[in-house]
Amino acid sequence: NIVDVANGSTDGGFGALLLVVGLIAGVVGFAGCCGAWREHRGCLLFYTSAVAIIFVLEISAAAIGFHYEGTLGKEVKGGMTDTLVSAANGSSYFNAWNWVQNKFDCCGVENYTDWFSEQTAWSNDNSTLPDQYPYSCCDDYNSTTLCFSHSSDFISDKGCYNSVYNTLQRAWKSLAVAALIIGIIQIGGIVLGCLMQNHLKNVTGYTEV
Repeated sequence: NIVDVANGSTDGGFGALLLVVGLIAGVVGFAGCCGAWREHRGCLLFYTSAVAIIFVLEISAAAIGFHYEGTLGKEVKGGMTDTLVSAANGSSYFNAWNWVQNKFDCCGVENYTDWFSEQTAWSNDNSTLPDQYPYSCCDDYNSTTLCFSHSSDFISDKGCYNSVYNTLQRAWKSLAVAALIIGIIQIGGIVLGCLMQNHLKNVTGYTEV
């Protein structure tokens, strides 16, 4: 959430998700280790089944992600436009936009004119100063310095949409590569688990521990 990032806070949801995923991975990994060490077919069966289920869920999530990848640009631009229209001096959206504009050295969605289009909250708050923009629209700024369109360091030729979209695209590709590597490892784990179960099943005089 870009607003949470800008304000330096989170709702804890992502941390809770990581905790749950870590616990599941720990339990599954422990079962696999015990099954291999004690040669316990039950633990190995649990491990293999759990990894297979996780693998299927990952494939399903990836398929859904690729299905909606084509709409990413539209969703990003729509979200950026909506938050910019709602941004006013001192609001959380305004703080988020200052963070984005400072991060990517840009101003507005497509360009700086977006701040005074469609009767934005910013333009209403600054109707008497139509050439005043958020301080992050100037390269050399601080939170107490105003930014005007006639300033020498005013960013007039670069909107933020392309930079944000390209950043998300790079993150998406990195995630896809990581998922592919993890998937290969999981397939290896499934195959090894099945082979070891089959080996134990065929061992003469095998006794369940």
